[in-house]
Amino acid sequence: GGVKNIVEKVNDHSFYYLSRRDLKVTGFKHREFRTIVVWKKESENKLVVCYNDTDALDEEIPRDPHIVAASARTFWEYERLPEVGGIPRTRVKVVGRSDVG
Repeated sequence: GGVKNIVEKVNDHSFYYLSRRDLKVTGFKHREFRTIVVWKKESENKLVVCYNDTDALDEEIPRDPHIVAASARTFWEYERLPEVGGIPRTRVKVVGRSDVG
């Protein structure tokens, strides 16, 4: 579960996201992901979001040597589809990789 989350706006299309996680496994240390999230509206019906590792927060928030640095990169694509029977629909594509140490 989430132990600590920090969000810091970069601009209107990105923010830094620090997420510390407890994997709930006896003997495992907490894992910390430091990511930059960037999004772009590609069309009226399509939005893409990318999560990628960053070290931009390291000076402001030094890394804790007791926490394992984790790594992840994910790409999300949201596409609005035509409604069916008055119900909105969205297609979501996700590609990702993760290394929790």
